Amino acid sequence: MEPLPPPLPGVVDADRPCLGCGYNLRNLGVDGQCPECGSPVERSLRGNLLEFASREYVANLRRGCTLVEIGVIAEVLGGIAVFGLAAAVAISRGALIKGGAMPSMAGMPVEQINSLVEVGASLVAVLGWWLLSNPDPAMLGPDADTRVRRVLRVLLLVGAATAIGSLLMSFVPGMARGVFSVSGIGNSSFSPALIAATLFGIAALLVKVGLIFAKILFLRHLAERIPSAGLLATSRIYIWLIPVLSTVGIVLCGLGPLLATIFFTLYVDKYRKELGAVLARMEPETPPA
Repeated sequence: MEPLPPPLPGVVDADRPCLGCGYNLRNLGVDGQCPECGSPVERSLRGNLLEFASREYVANLRRGCTLVEIGVIAEVLGGIAVFGLAAAVAISRGALIKGGAMPSMAGMPVEQINSLVEVGASLVAVLGWWLLSNPDPAMLGPDADTRVRRVLRVLLLVGAATAIGSLLMSFVPGMARGVFSVSGIGNSSFSPALIAATLFGIAALLVKVGLIFAKILFLRHLAERIPSAGLLATSRIYIWLIPVLSTVGIVLCGLGPLLATIFFTLYVDKYRKELGAVLARMEPETPPA
């Protein structure tokens, strides 16, 4: 937990702009209000720390972190469970997987079941990020997160659309496994299904990488409002480490994306704990009479 800011003086003895309108607060009482816009002088001196935001707003940020973690964990564990059950079904039937054929459960191929799990889990995570990226209604002055927030939300919608598109494509014959036939030396033919699946996969990968950058940039700004020097330092490292592990890291026996998922989930969990600490030191809001 970061130490609380030092007590404020009784009168502003230096040039300090009001966060609401930019008015110079010099010689005004700390417990007073800006004569131009009426914003509390103390709030401008403290800055836009989350500690001085609405308690409900901070609680929603914490709920968002929780939903993001639930979505990521559900996707990983769900994928493991689906393929584990498929393998168990194949073994119980005495079936051997040959020629790229995949086992099925309840008449549905594993690829389709896994896609259903991924879509469900990703929608939970998208809801979490949507809560996290809500603008602060009590923000004073211009919001530095506006551009990052807009990019993040657009990419969230695009990412959800690609996940649903991937699910729908898995029901198209030939799409799930990708049709690539070799009819002789130097005579290879790509099917339209494989070309479409490849282009779709490249687009989904680009959206995924863009989302990683947008998420970390947004969380870095949030760390400044907590405030947390540790999370800021982690953000500077993860802004390049997570994308590298998620893409190039796949050559590490496929462990790169898994490591990126683990690191990022722990990273979000630290925010959840820090937001809980912010809530703990906030004064309870007095309900209206």
